[in-house]
Amino acid sequence: MFKLSALLFIVSITIGCSNSIAQSIGLSLKTNSQKAGNKKIKNLLIVGGGNTVTRIFLDDVAHEISKALLAADIKTTSLLFEEQSQLDTVNYDNYDAFLIFSSDSVNWSNNLKDKTWLSTPLEKRGLIRGYTPNLKASSKMQGAFSLYLFQQMEDVLDIIWEGDLTVSLDMAKNKRYKKVASLIYTELRKKKVIVF
Repeated sequence: MFKLSALLFIVSITIGCSNSIAQSIGLSLKTNSQKAGNKKIKNLLIVGGGNTVTRIFLDDVAHEISKALLAADIKTTSLLFEEQSQLDTVNYDNYDAFLIFSSDSVNWSNNLKDKTWLSTPLEKRGLIRGYTPNLKASSKMQGAFSLYLFQQMEDVLDIIWEGDLTVSLDMAKNKRYKKVASLIYTELRKKKVIVF
């Protein structure tokens, strides 16, 4: 059993995340510990934070998780912060569960290709010569997150699930966020952590 202060401590760790590259490639979620939830969750608060890239990633993932849980009649709100002081404005009594994303490491690179020669039939005849930008750019993110699902039981928080998420993706591809959310939702449902 955890009190709200323990939750805030775990969340505060997120601000000091390092920028080292996650070792895994792709997408994986490993459950470290679990126990069945003992009451239906009606209102879930998704909490996370860190640098700008981390918050953009978490915002898109939280949006997709919200869409999936809405079908199960679970309302969600997300709180993504840069500073610990932002946590003081939240009324935690409005929620009966909290999904915490604590970023262990996040790295981002924006790869823009150099200009390339314009390739046209006229160029081959020597009539036109020029450059055009190669528009195939990518925004790669690699990250590792510790996930914690707490359920509020009267005046204490009980941790009902804990897992490790690793991602390596192109942030410009929106379907990737849906895959991450689906992986989390499926794992929680498969392990019967959330009561539907």
